[in-house]
Amino acid sequence: MLIKIRDIPDSGLALRLPLGQDLLKDALTSLDGDAVRSHADADVSLSCIGDNIFLQGAISGVVMVPCVRCLVEVRTPVRVPLKMIFTPEGEPVEDKAKPDEDVEFATHDGVRILLEDLLREALILAIPMTQLCRADCKGLCAVCGGDRNARACGCSVEVIDPRLMALKEIKL
Repeated sequence: MLIKIRDIPDSGLALRLPLGQDLLKDALTSLDGDAVRSHADADVSLSCIGDNIFLQGAISGVVMVPCVRCLVEVRTPVRVPLKMIFTPEGEPVEDKAKPDEDVEFATHDGVRILLEDLLREALILAIPMTQLCRADCKGLCAVCGGDRNARACGCSVEVIDPRLMALKEIKL
């Protein structure tokens, strides 16, 4: 997603940028998410003050990721605010943000700004790493692999620490 700086009018520029399948696939790969059934858009506004470009907005959408316990696909709403300041390359990045603001800094080449990496990173950080289908998810059986939420399999899941097996042999 490439924005030409000269296309940003003095009054600012508001854009709705759909996040493409490639970006979603990159963001969801480490989570085994379904990029085809996921969707997200970035609503951003850009404004220029001197050589600096200010971006504000949010990414919102729905991503499909597996439950970490039972692997059932979970529909996960995502909303992440965006605040960014782009400064010219080679110019020292001054601390222009107030200490209590969450603002990211990046550079531009004077001709264009690239948003793809920023949007991918923001989306990755917004997706929970340990998504559950429900709070009381029982997960998969360690013996037979069955979904313990659907039915009780009857497998014995008693696990004894091998370091303590000697204590089991003691007769009192």
